[in-house]
Amino acid sequence: MLTTNEGFANESFTYPDAPTDTGYQDDGKVASDNVATAFGLPVAPATVSTLIKDNPKIDYRYGALSIRPHKTDGSDVAATAVSSPDPGRYSTTPTSLVRVLSTRVDAVGNPTGKESVVYVPNDTKYPDRANLASIFKPDDADRYDLIIVASTYRKVTESAYAALSAVMQDPALRPNAILYFIDSCCDNARNHSKNMARFVNDLLKPATQDTNNPGALVNSLTLGTLNYDDAYTANLNTEANYPSLGSKYAEGFKTLLPNMYGGYFFTIDNVPKDNILFRHPIHKRYPNPDPGNDGYGVFFPAPQVFSGNGTCTFATVDISPFDGTHLGTNTSGGNPTSANNIGQAFINAALPGGACGGLASISTDPAPLAVTLGQPQSTITLTVKNESLTDAGVGTGVITGGRVEAQLPSNLQFAGANTVTSTCAGATATNTGTGFSVTGFNIPFKGTCTITLPVQWTDTTDPATNACIDATKNTATLTITPGVPNQFSTKEGQTNAQAVANVVCTAPELQLTTNPASLPGPFIAGSMLSYDVVVTNLSQTATASNAQLSALMPADATPTITPKSRQQFLKANPAACVSPTDCTLAPGEAATFGVQFPAPANTASMTFSPTVALPAGIPANTEVTLVNNTVTLAAPLQKQLTVQAQLTTAGSADFTSLNGSGMAFVANGCNAAPASGSAPLGINAAGTAQTSTADGASHCDVVFSSAPGPLPTGYVLASTTPTLADSNDPSTGVQTVVATWTVLPPGAANINGSITGGPSTFPPNLIGKTLDYELTCTPGAATPSTGALTVGSTGQLSIANPPMVPAGSTCTLTLKTDPATLPLPTGYLWKTPVISGSGNNFNVLLPMASSSTNGNSVPVPTLSELALYTLALLMLLAAAGPLRNGRAKR
Repeated sequence: MLTTNEGFANESFTYPDAPTDTGYQDDGKVASDNVATAFGLPVAPATVSTLIKDNPKIDYRYGALSIRPHKTDGSDVAATAVSSPDPGRYSTTPTSLVRVLSTRVDAVGNPTGKESVVYVPNDTKYPDRANLASIFKPDDADRYDLIIVASTYRKVTESAYAALSAVMQDPALRPNAILYFIDSCCDNARNHSKNMARFVNDLLKPATQDTNNPGALVNSLTLGTLNYDDAYTANLNTEANYPSLGSKYAEGFKTLLPNMYGGYFFTIDNVPKDNILFRHPIHKRYPNPDPGNDGYGVFFPAPQVFSGNGTCTFATVDISPFDGTHLGTNTSGGNPTSANNIGQAFINAALPGGACGGLASISTDPAPLAVTLGQPQSTITLTVKNESLTDAGVGTGVITGGRVEAQLPSNLQFAGANTVTSTCAGATATNTGTGFSVTGFNIPFKGTCTITLPVQWTDTTDPATNACIDATKNTATLTITPGVPNQFSTKEGQTNAQAVANVVCTAPELQLTTNPASLPGPFIAGSMLSYDVVVTNLSQTATASNAQLSALMPADATPTITPKSRQQFLKANPAACVSPTDCTLAPGEAATFGVQFPAPANTASMTFSPTVALPAGIPANTEVTLVNNTVTLAAPLQKQLTVQAQLTTAGSADFTSLNGSGMAFVANGCNAAPASGSAPLGINAAGTAQTSTADGASHCDVVFSSAPGPLPTGYVLASTTPTLADSNDPSTGVQTVVATWTVLPPGAANINGSITGGPSTFPPNLIGKTLDYELTCTPGAATPSTGALTVGSTGQLSIANPPMVPAGSTCTLTLKTDPATLPLPTGYLWKTPVISGSGNNFNVLLPMASSSTNGNSVPVPTLSELALYTLALLMLLAAAGPLRNGRAKR
């Protein structure tokens, strides 16, 4: 509700050049407040109005019609025109807005075009033509159902009338109806506001000219003469009151407002009979009066306002029905259903089915239509209704020429071409991908029909731009705004109420990430590897139910998976995420799981892809994209190479000095690091292991370049190349190489023999005799290298102290004592000694033979005789050579 500022208690201004209008007018302020009361503003201390049903919300903007910019319409108005401003209310510091107090006049009382004003704060609400929403859009709704304009004494600014004209035509902000209670008292007297004249000539007359159908309205509305009557009754222009002259729109007011009671007023002349809602009371004073075409209250339905693009309009020439004298009479019923309730009568007229709504309306179910990415289809049903009051009120009562045309909002499209259908009689329905048109339909009296729009949600597959998961974008709103240039109209007209259909899409969207984002690797086979997997429901609109995690580690790895943390920003942990295989996350929730497992063995690398998935076959669980549901983790793998060295000994020598000595080696073919080293030698056990890392799937060839030494005297290695024990652990992948060198100890020479061929009783004179020998060994010499064989009682030959032969040496045994020096039994001769054996084992056979005449006995030659025989044989061979050559020449 908007009013002029009629002043405040205790104000006292002297208006220059307006001596008849001074100070605060109490009855003007009372009238303004009473208008608000009549239309449902509770009177303190009450919180609910008893006059109006449903306790409507009233925004009362007292004084807004008196506010305007400092300079407007070419006028340059100075605030100093006020001679005695109230310093408690008004500043002398200039602002951009002023309150108009009075129109200024010249010395003979003619308006000068100037105004007396005071400064008001720049944030004061007023009807701003450039920003209609600043005052005509409610805080909690799209538009007001009813706008009420009231003025008593003070001037309605030109900018206010311009803004009111604009809001009457604004498709988004115009109300169902607008009511003007502009008092006629001060057009030509007191402050010369010319409110009524400017309203009729500058707003009402242009608004009711039918440019599409000239002549449909009388376009020569004029302001009549002032009638001074402080107690009158304005009669409702029904057929019963004025036969053949009644208004078809008056029927809706008969119950609640059969008359209006007021005082001084002008008339509006040249009004068509159907648009006169209340007639001048003078026509009831005389017998058989001619009612004429002048009206006290006029009414124009929306089709007759701004060529069908305006709003239903009611106007009176008086605010007296709301003054202290007449308010009680005009609200005498005291409740929403009783007679003489001026506020409820006009509210009913503004609602569908009322006088303003005696046309066609369009609506849809206000409940949101729910879709998902898995089930994106839905159906919007528009209902078109004939809101006519009575057949008589609208002729035949049939609505014709119906038209609904619109474009679907973003994210909606039709399921196919020409899939829009309608039950409206005579309708032609067509549609493209996003636009539709239903035209040429009729609606019978009190009838309804429907338009069915099969739509489906379309969206991107990028979570960053997908609207379905964004709570600020997941509602697609189809708004059908009545009006000729808009989406809905009929030939007879239409109500202003919009049809608003909301399609709401909801979907979960899981994102799986890991911390770290990539594995640092390489990892040693068998070492414990750990990372976090974080699952987040990116959606703001839907819960992700029963998510399941998989492939959190390579195949065959043994995992340890624990919920590490759960959070919903700063809210409680999501208790519904109970495990990696059953995790439900509300919008915005995230769950973190710590994963730990041993790195695989006997392979060069590992690659696995942690994945989260929602159960299949559930449309509500359909995600925007699955790209976010998995990541690939990969890392090279290494094994451990351990190298050890061992010396296996024998004998009694002390090898302590060699313990821990380093055996140099290299590891080839496996990218070992380090690739070479020195393995400490262990004595009769493997030494300390030397560790390297190597490619997980490669075999390391270990080669030693050194051998243990020096060894104790007489000891040698069986081989300078060690024996390698090379093995791989199948579970850990560890390759273990143990190099072993074997020590060969020195051995005692076994030298023995016997004297054979002698008499049955061994000659006593030989017992105890000795034969010297020499044991020649290479590469190492025997210790001692010489000794003696002693003849035993039965002819056996033995030594007392066997010589020691170095390991690996080869020996030759020779006799240093001539056997012929030994005593012989009578009748016996020594034969040639036979020395057999090798290595460390030798046998000396000293045969003797009988010297009897049987010729079987051969004397044992002495060593000197053996030398002479050898020399003679060599000379014979030398002489035989030339003899063969000479025979050959013949």
